[in-house]
Amino acid sequence: MKQKIIETIKKYNLINSGDKIVLGVSGGPDSIAMLDILNQLKDEMNFEIYVVHVNHNIRGKDADEDEEYVKIIQNNIDIISIIWQNIVLEIPLRVVSEDANNSPVSGEGWKLIREDESNI
Repeated sequence: MKQKIIETIKKYNLINSGDKIVLGVSGGPDSIAMLDILNQLKDEMNFEIYVVHVNHNIRGKDADEDEEYVKIIQNNIDIISIIWQNIVLEIPLRVVSEDANNSPVSGEGWKLIREDESNI
């Protein structure tokens, strides 16, 4: 499977030597698998990895557990830099009709009330 991923990356020119790759890692199996394989390839293909995990603080304990899991994973691999950004959103009490993007909440329905960059 590793060779097939390398072939796909090269075929579509997804990653070049010297690139800096930002990975959004949620803590779920798909993003952890992506992080794992790209971490295996970074030295061979000469690129750097930066990980971003966003805890919106709207799923309570589950979100906190995802964040801790990503921290544990990143501590076990050689990552050049890790960026943690905690954003707290105020969720509207009323849901508006679906918009053109199939989102049940309008863009104005979300309000940023705090941004914590202390761990960056």
